[in-house]
Amino acid sequence: MVAIIAALVIQFRNIIGPVILALILAYLLHPVAGWVSRTTKLSWHASVAIVFILMVLIIGGLTTVAGLAIANQIQSLITFVQRFISNDLPQIASNLSTQTYQIGPFVFDFRQYDFTQLTDQLLRTLQPLLSQAGSLIGNFATGAAGLFGWILFVLLVSYFLLNESGQMAMRFVNIEIPGYGDDI
Repeated sequence: MVAIIAALVIQFRNIIGPVILALILAYLLHPVAGWVSRTTKLSWHASVAIVFILMVLIIGGLTTVAGLAIANQIQSLITFVQRFISNDLPQIASNLSTQTYQIGPFVFDFRQYDFTQLTDQLLRTLQPLLSQAGSLIGNFATGAAGLFGWILFVLLVSYFLLNESGQMAMRFVNIEIPGYGDDI
């Protein structure tokens, strides 16, 4: 029996965490659904549906706003890096190669160095990194889609658990230890 249980835990290890999270969410939303049911005189199923519809709307709104802000910031970062590499970096290198800097008794004369070669080598190094930025964004989008799938799974499981529990809160946790009932 232990080997069978261990094999099942190993086989379904990716789903155990979300199921536990769904149980916790259903347990936490049980008082909210009960309050909605008592105050509005709606059935238990209707109050659970209202609670979850509101929660989905809130989560959807927050993720939409956050997604738009993140996409805008990523687009601004890519534009800034491309502009810096194509325009500003060669200009900084050419200005640096014509300047002499004095800090206290030390004099730094950069006119003797050829920064154009260094800039060209730096540009050749950064170009492949920028071309990989698209694949990084794709990996991020794939991870975000997987996360939304798991969120949907957790919400559905907790909805059905809460919907089928009825108004009986003790159906969720039924632990009886003599002498510790009030503590539990």
